[in-house]
Amino acid sequence: MTVYMDQGQIWRDALPRLGWFLRGQPAWVDSTSPPKRDKLLFYVAVVRPLGRVITMLCAWFTPETTAQFLAKVRRCLRDVRIDLVMDNAPHHQGVLVEEALARCRIVAHRLPPYSPQMNAAEPWIGWTKAVLSANTCWQDHGALVRSFIGFVASMTKRPGAVLRRCVPDMLGFKCA
Repeated sequence: MTVYMDQGQIWRDALPRLGWFLRGQPAWVDSTSPPKRDKLLFYVAVVRPLGRVITMLCAWFTPETTAQFLAKVRRCLRDVRIDLVMDNAPHHQGVLVEEALARCRIVAHRLPPYSPQMNAAEPWIGWTKAVLSANTCWQDHGALVRSFIGFVASMTKRPGAVLRRCVPDMLGFKCA
């Protein structure tokens, strides 16, 4: 089973898609922006044949959290061969990650550098950001977390949408 893994972040502050201010000018309405470092960090695995999404929230991206996520992917996909496509981020490397891959019986396939279009998890991260952070400034971190969990839960009802949106682009050739 082919699984695409990546990590993403969503800031509590608004991601302006459609500006309500003049370009190059200060906004007409004061922002209630949260601290700059306030964001939600998560791992995501897109299971292409099933249109399924597996996620895990974390405090920071480390080899330890990557190993924990690999174990979660294995628990969610028991008794199948897992071919995991992932990038070469520093937290996806090292002894802990290699041991987790072996322990979980996951075959890793590393993407070449600077090739996010080849990872089917990237469109899901973009989709999540478009839904949760476009023109939205979250009042508190808990509200953002609850909305993220709700968005992830809604994926179980939309495997077809996941399959249509989360397609890797292999150097100009869309993979079905």
